[in-house]
Amino acid sequence: MAILPIKSAPVSILVIFIAAFAPARAQDLDATLDSSRWDGLSIKYPGDLFTIFRPVDDPKPEDDPNKDAEIPGAADRDVLKSNDGAAEVILGGDYNSSDYRDANAYLDRFLERDKQQHPSAIVTYRAARDDWAVASGTFDNRIFYYKFVAHCENDARSCNLPETFATAQFDYAADQHDLYDKLVVEMSQTLTPAIPPD
Repeated sequence: MAILPIKSAPVSILVIFIAAFAPARAQDLDATLDSSRWDGLSIKYPGDLFTIFRPVDDPKPEDDPNKDAEIPGAADRDVLKSNDGAAEVILGGDYNSSDYRDANAYLDRFLERDKQQHPSAIVTYRAARDDWAVASGTFDNRIFYYKFVAHCENDARSCNLPETFATAQFDYAADQHDLYDKLVVEMSQTLTPAIPPD
């Protein structure tokens, strides 16, 4: 009879060990923010953590139960604000009117602008592939994480001049990085391209 506990003990220890080191999701991405302007542009997010703020010119009727708060002074971007006030996500799109060759070149524009607005901004990470680019860093007591996705005509994977760029700009309090570091990466992986509206 004493053999059963001895045989099962290593299994119990193994289960505890696996549970302790298995990667856990930061939050379930159970809701989707669809762009007010761009076809196909969306990002997934944890519905219990964020509230949607829509552009001022949002055409949703007043009796729409899904109508969200409005963003003062924003014409074509949608925003997620965390209920704890620590984080914000700006979802937008832009035509490639300046002929940027790829998402990485377009990202350079944002980083230069941010450096002017936030002189303390430091980029600590960058990566890019054919149709996307990311960068993260800090300014003051905030952490930023940007992901941009290029969209080519005819849905090509890459092209000489992308037609549009989808943008997800994350900004959150540095003292909340334990919650948001992993979450923003997971959310950014769900960012879809900005397709010009018909």
